[in-house]
Amino acid sequence: MTTVVAIAVALGLIDSLYLLWKRYIKPHSPLICPIGENCQTVLDSRYGSLLGFRNEFLGLGYYTLLLFLLLFAEQAPTPKISVWGQGIDPLVLATVLSGAACAASAMLTAIQTFVLKNYCSYCLLANALNAFIFIALVLR
Repeated sequence: MTTVVAIAVALGLIDSLYLLWKRYIKPHSPLICPIGENCQTVLDSRYGSLLGFRNEFLGLGYYTLLLFLLLFAEQAPTPKISVWGQGIDPLVLATVLSGAACAASAMLTAIQTFVLKNYCSYCLLANALNAFIFIALVLR
């Protein structure tokens, strides 16, 4: 099951990296939205960042951290990460983080639906991956 989650995390990394590449490396080439909506409208909205950080950067950090937690859990016989002096299983920490990401994804999907009335396929992909990762980690 961890391998399937790692694949979903890798897809999320690719999604975040692609959006960062389009924004900072190729900013003048149009962002094509496979579902026919205007992704750029969603990405450039006031909901495209949190506390001054672009959502693409937050996704990159989240997926990278999750990948490290999954790799650490696979490598150590009884893996524990020290958090505030407590030994925590990295998969438990990954589950908590993915739960927070899933909740944020649900909120961002609602914003796309009810506030922006526009969708971004790359955002929806990340949201679906976040839900899948959370469910898979809970059911492991």
